[in-house]
Amino acid sequence: MRNGLFRKYRYTWQAQDVNTLESREGVIEASSRVQAKKQLTLQGLFGVQLSKQGEVGRKIPSRKEAYHCISQLSDLLIANVSLIQAMAILEETAQHEGTKQMVLALKEQLEKGHRFSGALEVYQKSVGNLLISLVKIGEATGSLPQRLQDWLRHTREQTRRN
Repeated sequence: MRNGLFRKYRYTWQAQDVNTLESREGVIEASSRVQAKKQLTLQGLFGVQLSKQGEVGRKIPSRKEAYHCISQLSDLLIANVSLIQAMAILEETAQHEGTKQMVLALKEQLEKGHRFSGALEVYQKSVGNLLISLVKIGEATGSLPQRLQDWLRHTREQTRRN
């Protein structure tokens, strides 16, 4: 067990930029909710809303496990299953603990009204920046299943080249 003084937590956040008044969201790591809010305020954000994701260092899925999960998610979305329903199905069928934890955390964030792209940022090491960017595009254009397919195709091609 980690010493309480060295624990770090991951929070998703929503706030407004003090200069542009635009809504922003993201992920931050801090030792406490107060520290997270203070860091975001120093970055020029106000009206900060935080949601604790868990302790940094929890199990995360490998890239291979994340690929398999995104592939299943894409199939479910193409079949017109809602994103939250798809996450519930994936949670029940996940084979690996890291994948199960990721899917559960993503589903909880979606249920709280967070964007899928913002929730995915916590798992950037597993899914990469390209997927997060494609999900943002999919959210903005209503083409999420297609953007997931684009990522799967790109990832397959990258794997073949290596």
